[in-house]
Amino acid sequence: MDGQLHAGFRQVDIFTTNEDIQVLAADPARPRIARRGAKRQRPQLAHNRIKMRIIPEGEPCDFLHALGVMDARGNVLKAHYDKYRQINRYLEIINDVKDMLPQDHPAEIVDFGCGKAYLTFALYHYLHDVCGMPIHVTGLDLKEDVIAFCSETATRLGYEDLRFRAGDIATYEGADADMVVSLHACDTATDFALCNAVRWHSKVILSVPCCQHELFSQIRHPILDHMLSHGILRDRFTEILTDGLRAEKLEAAGYDVSLIEFTSLEHTARNIMIKAVRGAQRDPVKAKKAESRYQALCQMFHVQPAIEALPADD
Repeated sequence: MDGQLHAGFRQVDIFTTNEDIQVLAADPARPRIARRGAKRQRPQLAHNRIKMRIIPEGEPCDFLHALGVMDARGNVLKAHYDKYRQINRYLEIINDVKDMLPQDHPAEIVDFGCGKAYLTFALYHYLHDVCGMPIHVTGLDLKEDVIAFCSETATRLGYEDLRFRAGDIATYEGADADMVVSLHACDTATDFALCNAVRWHSKVILSVPCCQHELFSQIRHPILDHMLSHGILRDRFTEILTDGLRAEKLEAAGYDVSLIEFTSLEHTARNIMIKAVRGAQRDPVKAKKAESRYQALCQMFHVQPAIEALPADD
């Protein structure tokens, strides 16, 4: 360092994990040295860093223990680690939209096709127990035995504002909901859920469509017909077109829509989530353009999707 000072350098800053050292050498023969406490920490060089999750591993969580994802000490069971990651990914998305829910009264939330309700319980736990938000959550599913199990679990956990009902999405006539969730509802059941949400003017819609057969046999296009004669390509194109039409129709109904990855493709091929948020101010020009795109796509591919029944923006 002495050579560097004599070469023309007038200041040297040295940072260590123990202290910071500054050398000022206006006169190289009599440098001034100042020492201070270290402001920097040693960087983490390990590859296996602990990922910060909304529900951390190693801390007991009542509903995850009740559903067999964790043991009583908070350790995630190996067989359910994918489900644990999916739950935390879901809660990240919930965290992004929670501020859209009403603050002056309990938010009404409906989960269509809740199944075993891992994510329904996660939603309730996070918003009610972690965030302290007043909410009422209803899980709906066709299977009465599943509903009985979920209802008993909710009672055992003391989740008083979480209830489950057996019923069909297509004929559901519950109260208006501020938020509608539809995760892996089959085929047009997703469209029935979206239609209910728009009819209720729900603030938030989260939907992960599952199998999508409705348009499979309808699609016709003079240029693409030969390509779509391959079943696997037709199946994947059907999924993309169906979700694209749903997104356009929701925008036409006044929602801000984004299609995002829900879970990694290594876990499930059905990994696209439709996230739709209804803003305070509608944009009629944007809605009209979305409706025009929707109609053009339907005409181009000669399809009549169930989402056509979606109520118009008023």
